[in-house]
Amino acid sequence: ATENPWRASYARAAYRRARQIALARTEGRCAVSGEVIAVYRDGEWRMLPSKGGVHHIVPLSAGGDDSPENLVALSVAAHNKIEAEERRRRYER
Repeated sequence: ATENPWRASYARAAYRRARQIALARTEGRCAVSGEVIAVYRDGEWRMLPSKGGVHHIVPLSAGGDDSPENLVALSVAAHNKIEAEERRRRYER
């Protein structure tokens, strides 16, 4: 059994399309800092190595989905900060 079975959805075409929409929404920039994390090349947004990624606002493990509305482009620093805040809230209960 896979530790995180919901991660299999990352390979689906619907997720890849939603990810493209999320990156286009910010023109390849982090939604928090404005840092460039992706470039538009050959008809699609491509992540720059080690610059960032697309974050699920409501995690899949908490019932979130892969819709464009639930995805946001974030730099590594912004993503790490959000993840740290979420972990802190989880353990403060």
